[in-house]
Amino acid sequence: MKNDSLKISHRQGYIYTIPNFITLFRLLLIPFILYFIVKDRIIIVVILFTITTISDMLDGLLARKLKQSSYYGGMFDAITDTILILSTSLFGFLTGKIFLLLLILLFAPKTITFLISILFHKAEYKPTIFSRLSSVFFYISLPLILLNLSNILEYIFIFCIYVLSIIHWVKLVLLRK
Repeated sequence: MKNDSLKISHRQGYIYTIPNFITLFRLLLIPFILYFIVKDRIIIVVILFTITTISDMLDGLLARKLKQSSYYGGMFDAITDTILILSTSLFGFLTGKIFLLLLILLFAPKTITFLISILFHKAEYKPTIFSRLSSVFFYISLPLILLNLSNILEYIFIFCIYVLSIIHWVKLVLLRK
């Protein structure tokens, strides 16, 4: 008897897709990242965080190339990203590797973007090139902060996040019309 439930399908909305398995892999890496933050093995954290970041880009690219994009896949990806970012930042803060001011500075743009999306787009997120670039700076900033390599570089990247986010917010508000 054949098991058709595990077949990879190109149908819209099918959950057993290569991009969704990559997202699941990222989700499963999160407990290891948190464990190594607590154990103060920051180099391992940065390596795992880099793997999750690269695989995040890969799953989106594959979803589009393989025509496996779906509402479920997009939501699964976004929820995984949120869990990764929130838990990594929170554990960094709780273990004294991220200061409260940096935590607030990092999350304010994401919070404002979320609120604007709810107010103007009924929670339908509309990414722009500026929001994507802002995310890139965010994903680079977090490991830099955890490694405590360069305070100036951290703040320059956070400044870039704000500039790109402000441009994105303006576009979000203008798109509502």
